[in-house]
Amino acid sequence: MGIVLFSVIAAASPVVTFGNRDIVLPVPDLIEKIWIIFRASGRLVWPAVYVLLFGACRLLSGFKREKTVSVFLLCCALIQGFDISAEAWDRGKPAREPAAFVSELQDKGWEIPGGDPRIENIVYVNVSGLRSCASMAEFADSHHKTLGKFYYARDYEKTIERSVKEALREKRGTDIFLFDSGRMIDAWNEPDLYYYMLDGKLLAYREALSGLNDKKIDPREYEYSWEYENMEGSENTEMIDGFLFVHGGGMAVSETFPLPKGSYRFILEGENLMDAKLSLSGKGQIREHGMQTVTGILEFSESGSFRVGLKNPSDHDMVLYRIRLRPLA
Repeated sequence: MGIVLFSVIAAASPVVTFGNRDIVLPVPDLIEKIWIIFRASGRLVWPAVYVLLFGACRLLSGFKREKTVSVFLLCCALIQGFDISAEAWDRGKPAREPAAFVSELQDKGWEIPGGDPRIENIVYVNVSGLRSCASMAEFADSHHKTLGKFYYARDYEKTIERSVKEALREKRGTDIFLFDSGRMIDAWNEPDLYYYMLDGKLLAYREALSGLNDKKIDPREYEYSWEYENMEGSENTEMIDGFLFVHGGGMAVSETFPLPKGSYRFILEGENLMDAKLSLSGKGQIREHGMQTVTGILEFSESGSFRVGLKNPSDHDMVLYRIRLRPLA
């Protein structure tokens, strides 16, 4: 019984789902550190499943109608075999059709940070671990580097965020940072780093890396685009075909964008926006308000944040696509 109880607890998750809503329950740091060891802990429930399975078999063995029990178990086995047949076939495909691994990291410039004896660890900054995971793991292994916390099967964003913030705050000479090239806003907020673009991946280090001058970039020359989604605080909104629909009388709120000191242009893109009532949190003003775009300027004398609230006072739907931000010279 103790094994069954431990198995169920170990496989539990802090995420509780009600319909389309996920609720993340707070758990102590000690439990988080134990849970994150496992890529996917759902499999830990199998000991409890086996105990229940053998218990059911033991119970069935007590029936006097052996033929009936045998037919019942055979039907269960056939149903189970049919259920997993497609996945079993797909899993065996790599063995039947082996393919050589080809790394996404083809630029010869990777040898510069790879061969630098000062650099020992790669820190992921808002980069999905599933994106180029194998390529980065192969690079780290072949150059004797370690990979920072970047991917967990569970929802441990706070743990990852703490680790990244600590690394960015200290900027140790042993760490090199891998930013998501689709989130240039993160690089804007770290102006003290030197940035390089290799194979579409944004690397950053606290000092200039000799040999990569032709790969050096200024993140402020790139724009950041955020695709609208159903954020907390929105009302009477709905995601349809990947776009956010704001129904009549509804309200949509955007992500909160942290921005360093400077001037920025923002463009909100969508459909039927002429009647939209917008509120901007932060020092910004609207310059143009059309049917498909709303354009404005933001001025920050120091680091701050920016957020857009949009109300639909009309009786027709409004469609929101994205918000684009770009630093001004």
